[in-house]
Amino acid sequence: MKFLSAFISISLCTMSSFAQELPIQNGELEQISENEFTFWTNQSIHGSNAVFDVVDNNELFGSTKALRAQVTALGDYQYSVQTKSDHQFSVGTNQKVTISFFAKATYDHEVPFLKLCLSDSSVGSSVFKQASFELTQNWKQYSYTFTSSVTVPSYQISFRYLNANSTYYLDEINAMPGNAISINVNERFQTIQGFGGGIKRRTDYLNDLSQTKRDIVEDLIYKDLKINMLRFFIHHSIENNQNDNDDPNSINLSNTSWNYYNGEPFKVGETIQRAISKSEVGMDHLIGNCNSAPGWMKVNGSHKRSSEEEDVSLNTLEAGMEQEFSEYIEIFIEGLKQYFGIDVTEVSITNEPDFLNTYESMNLTPSVLVNVIPVLRSRLNASSFSSVDIISPEAARVSPGVSDKLTAVNSAVSYIQNMFQDSATKSAVDVIATHTYYDSGHDANWSSLATAADGKPVWVTESANLKSLDFSMDDASDYIQWMTRGFNEGGMTAYMVHLLFDKHIYATPEVGDKEGSSGLVVWDDAENVIIPKRYYAFKHFSTLSSKGFIRVSHTNTESDLYVTTFLHPDENQLVTHVLNSGNQSIPMTLEIPFNTSEIFRYKTDDNIDFNISEVNVINNHRFIETDFTPNSISSFVINLSSALRKQSQEIEAITIFPNPTSGLIYFAGDDSEIQCSVFSISGKKLFKQTISNGKSLDLSKLKRGIYFVQTQRKESIQNFKVLLNQ
Repeated sequence: MKFLSAFISISLCTMSSFAQELPIQNGELEQISENEFTFWTNQSIHGSNAVFDVVDNNELFGSTKALRAQVTALGDYQYSVQTKSDHQFSVGTNQKVTISFFAKATYDHEVPFLKLCLSDSSVGSSVFKQASFELTQNWKQYSYTFTSSVTVPSYQISFRYLNANSTYYLDEINAMPGNAISINVNERFQTIQGFGGGIKRRTDYLNDLSQTKRDIVEDLIYKDLKINMLRFFIHHSIENNQNDNDDPNSINLSNTSWNYYNGEPFKVGETIQRAISKSEVGMDHLIGNCNSAPGWMKVNGSHKRSSEEEDVSLNTLEAGMEQEFSEYIEIFIEGLKQYFGIDVTEVSITNEPDFLNTYESMNLTPSVLVNVIPVLRSRLNASSFSSVDIISPEAARVSPGVSDKLTAVNSAVSYIQNMFQDSATKSAVDVIATHTYYDSGHDANWSSLATAADGKPVWVTESANLKSLDFSMDDASDYIQWMTRGFNEGGMTAYMVHLLFDKHIYATPEVGDKEGSSGLVVWDDAENVIIPKRYYAFKHFSTLSSKGFIRVSHTNTESDLYVTTFLHPDENQLVTHVLNSGNQSIPMTLEIPFNTSEIFRYKTDDNIDFNISEVNVINNHRFIETDFTPNSISSFVINLSSALRKQSQEIEAITIFPNPTSGLIYFAGDDSEIQCSVFSISGKKLFKQTISNGKSLDLSKLKRGIYFVQTQRKESIQNFKVLLNQ
């Protein structure tokens, strides 16, 4: 490689001499050959010492080259060592602009800093806006959003290197209008385990439906939503009337009851079997949840509290019943296997132990759970069910706050903090679970849950607006916010709704507090199937970013937008979900990866359901400018081309000339047939043409301006920015 030092000013493309419209891609390092810095000026003056070059051994996803600045001496001024973009762009008064870029650094002693500066080239080098960033040794995406107080006709971006004896790396530098969403595929977090929900307390309603309507409901849930997680009761009736025998170490299945699972009206076993058979993707998480132990194991002798006034300390497991209770859980697992062919994958021994109610429940404190969970873990490990995971604590809400109907230890966070002081319990718990109730204001401290979980998977096992009469996006928005914050802040790996299906009861004076529903699919007395907007909100996540997807980093500067982004495990697709929770339309720029091949947008609002449309954005034009309408969710499915990452090594690149052009473009570097697509600066495809050997591409019928030409040959895709100056 040729190293460049002292003062360098190389600009091989005359397009850099005029102001361009936003957005612009400044990181066109893939186009640089032999360190000829097209679109960039590197500077080392006033006693500084720096060497600039382009490296092709960086690990930034979707890129093949990065700019490197090896700084050994800083010189007399802060601007002595810098890299400046030759691109210029105009910004109007009060216009908002976002600059994003990737950077990293290596260093011997002090942590390096990089300063981003924006100056007006028309009046000299005075800096209008600036921001400093502390770099790490790994690629990280940085962004800076500013509002220009005056009209600036020719903004230029520059980077100043502030530390000697450091090596800086830059890549993928972009300028975008307004607020922006930028995706960082290089920063990756948890892998998604799945989506699903509960059938607790509602199988009798499902069994009452006609077979035709039942099939419709089940197909909508198990096929269309592609769920892979199902949650159901470990029901107290299995051993409610009697102990299976007097020995907690020996199971007698013949002395247990399975009427709840094979009898009318619930037939839970059959319901689970149908779910498994109808599953589109495989039901790989079958979760048994215990609301209460049989009454004879408890202090109050009942599977529930007798009244609101009953002392909560009575509604708990009797001391010394740890083995019997663990046996009861094992009986449930064994019975479902033997009688119904159902392999339970996870068990939870509590359901909202912090919530005070009079239905089937058991208010176990952290100290009781510490006595029970290690016993259960040892028992399962000694049986044929060692692979069954233990979920705990399934508290009613994420973090402390509102205390209505909650005990003193009143959140998933506080339960875990107490339970995990015991190392045996911490080791025995496989999955942390919470519900999302008491979070109507969406102010739960999800990050505290992630911290308390200490690396264990975090699941939401119930989430709902209970007894909702609302089928609109107002209701659906809550679900999206719970999911988005759970994934982004809580490290959540699985999300389950309270009920997959439910019978909807319309509000009348006669039904009292029984009105409403919370299922993803509901029906009324006349068996009219209703699909609320929460169904489609859930579908955006469960079908487009399903199990196996990896959450990746993003930046978002707009508080009313809830954004989360996932990468396909094969690294060939990105999915970005964007909810506008506000009541005003929000214009945004979405920055997409370098190696994007095609984009589809799925949208749901109060007027449309999961509508799909193609977004015409080409690879070199790296941005989507769009409005996010009020109370809507948009999911962008971004397909990535592996060919782009490999083209520089596998296939000789072609070049185009002349550029700028008065009409005709010629191609050099390849004799093969070339497929050419021409796009406007907004990303609209204008026409497509096949160019044979020696032929030219004619743009003369187009108006003067900037266009993008995409070429495709064999497995190679290249993109060119062209100035038509006729």
